[in-house]
Amino acid sequence: MMAEYKITERISKSIIDELLDLNKTNNLTPERIVNRASNPKSPLHNLFDWNDSIAATKWRLQQARVLVNEVKVIIEQKEYFAFENVSVNLSIEDTESLRVYKPVTEILGTEELRKQVIKSALDHLAYWERQNEKYSELVPIIKSAERVRKKLERQWQKKKK
Repeated sequence: MMAEYKITERISKSIIDELLDLNKTNNLTPERIVNRASNPKSPLHNLFDWNDSIAATKWRLQQARVLVNEVKVIIEQKEYFAFENVSVNLSIEDTESLRVYKPVTEILGTEELRKQVIKSALDHLAYWERQNEKYSELVPIIKSAERVRKKLERQWQKKKK
C-alpha cells in the first residue's frame, strides 16, 4: 500500500525517515525513539527535553494527572472517574480561563460544565473516527456518532435562542 506522510511545522521528512528507519531495524518503541533522539545529531533530538530539571518537572505533572485519573466515584452502583479536566473562568468579568479538575458530581449538576465535558468527549470521538475511518467494519459506529453529534448541536442551538 502506498502512503504519503504529511509534513508539518513540527514533523519534517527527516523525522519521519528516522522513525521509519527505527521501525525497519526492529520495532518502533518509545524507548528506541528516546535512545535514537539522545544523539544530538538525530533529527529527533530537539523534540525532547534534555534538561533533567525541566523534564523531571514535566514528568511529575504527568504523574499528578495520572493520580487524579486513578480516583473513582460510585454513582448509582456504577464506577466513574471522580474528576474531569475542564476550563473555568478565573473571574466573572475576566475572559481568561484555566484548566482545572472538577468533581464529576459537580459537573453533572452544572449545565455549562456538563456541556463542556460532552463537547470534549465529542472531540475525542471525532479524533477516534478519523483514526479508524479506514476500517469499513467501524463505519456504522462512525455514522451513529455523527447522528448523535448533530442532535446535540441542534439542542444546544435551541437553548441559545
